Amino acid sequence: MKLYSFFTMVLLGFLPAWMQAQCFPSVILQNGLSIHLRPWDSDNDGTTDAAVATLRLRDLVVRTINPCSTQPLDLGFTKYNITGPFPTDTVLQFNCIELGVQSVWVWVRDGNGTTKITEAYVLVQDNKDYCGPVPSLSTGCAVDVLEPEIAVLNGISMNLIPDGAGGGIAMLPAGTMVVSKQDNCSKFLRYRIAQWDNPSQLVSVATFNCNSLGTQGVDIWARDGNGNWTFASTYVIIQDNLGLCGPNAAAAAVGCTPDQTPPTLILRSGLAAPFTQGLASTLNVQDFILKATDNCTKPSNFRIVKKGQSNGQPPTGTTVTFDCSELGTQQVEVWVRDAAGNWAFTDTYVNVQMTGSCDPEPRPQASAKRLWPEYLDAVVKKSEKR
Repeated sequence: MKLYSFFTMVLLGFLPAWMQAQCFPSVILQNGLSIHLRPWDSDNDGTTDAAVATLRLRDLVVRTINPCSTQPLDLGFTKYNITGPFPTDTVLQFNCIELGVQSVWVWVRDGNGTTKITEAYVLVQDNKDYCGPVPSLSTGCAVDVLEPEIAVLNGISMNLIPDGAGGGIAMLPAGTMVVSKQDNCSKFLRYRIAQWDNPSQLVSVATFNCNSLGTQGVDIWARDGNGNWTFASTYVIIQDNLGLCGPNAAAAAVGCTPDQTPPTLILRSGLAAPFTQGLASTLNVQDFILKATDNCTKPSNFRIVKKGQSNGQPPTGTTVTFDCSELGTQQVEVWVRDAAGNWAFTDTYVNVQMTGSCDPEPRPQASAKRLWPEYLDAVVKKSEKR
């Protein structure tokens, strides 16, 4: 019997059955997007006659993993079917009977025919009461009256940094949470953000401080080139991991000579993390990072560790691994350092899912829909009231 190395077997496109059981494709997803209904032309006659919210597969995918085949992966997703056949859809639409939190299942298949499934959720909103009579609007551009479409992240995590006055500050540009945009006429959109405690104040950058700790609801607004506006509701998680708030907090310098201000991170929360190999799910620190900024230099050193394992000291690892005993919601700390050696960290969480390795049934075993964080409830309730 001729023996092949693992690398040669991958190049040849085959693996023995016992190895295929532990070697499979996977996809890490952005678990939780807010999407909104808008008028839709269902019969392509140039006039809107329905209301739908659109979700694109690419908006959910953070990273694909293909360890067992050199051939490209097949990807598709579905709202209903997790038993087959392999879905071919890369765009899904939701209507008025599908408002609120909805599950979707993303399928991935490698060149060996091995298929795995990961679940994610989306929050479907009707922010302009399109589930009443749908307005009859022209979809043309001669007189553009149709609003744009956006999909935004839910639950990004941010940490306060010194504000120079004895407190902390975090700043969030309005477009940071937008993962997808679409408009019938305009190529570029203008974004604004409004906090729920002052919803009429639309700004290009939202500012949070020591009075903002915890979960803060925000609306992300988008305007096309012809003045048509839309928005989606979501939330951010503001943290004080440097101890800048409270009666015992001391003022910290914010200049660059010397630089004593740590960087700030904006992180994804709620990644859907299926098993990526064998009996474990491994995530890279870069999977979580949306943006990293510093007052003086470019942040370039990132680390990650499970929550509570750092003991307040920067960890050394750039990956974190979960196994069968850690299904469901798990917290991690993401650390960042600037060129001056200042460290800071921000907490976030993942949804670890079993995709067939702990159980012979090839289906998700930790529901993304059941395990959405409690602070999403406020966004859901706000959407349902409209």
